[in-house]
Amino acid sequence: MKASELKTKFENGSCDALLLELYGDKDMLDMERDRYIYALTSFIQRFGDLEVSVFTAAGRTEVSGNHTDHQHGRVLAASVNLDSIGVAARADDVIEVMSDAFPIETLSVSDLEKDPAQEGTSEALIKGVYQG
Repeated sequence: MKASELKTKFENGSCDALLLELYGDKDMLDMERDRYIYALTSFIQRFGDLEVSVFTAAGRTEVSGNHTDHQHGRVLAASVNLDSIGVAARADDVIEVMSDAFPIETLSVSDLEKDPAQEGTSEALIKGVYQG
């Protein structure tokens, strides 16, 4: 579906049942709807009105331990009522990420080799996931 069509569905309340199923709190429905509208609006402004998919990744926190590689796989985690949402469209030759919080360089899919200068960056993480 085109980003503008999906945005309209959020604006006119057609996605409210899904948002309520995802988030479970009718008092937060306006805020959640506005988040998705904002994400779709930002996507359209930056990339144009493309066919998109929308994703949500549930939030979690480590109550005890942190990274499983440091804790021998032992981490006590709990879910939280926060998530990250993303709007994505297919691009054949680039990976471009827009984030409110982090400046992330555009990556070429033909140049995904490990770069020691990028160690610990969002770009390095994206390369690793893509090669994954």
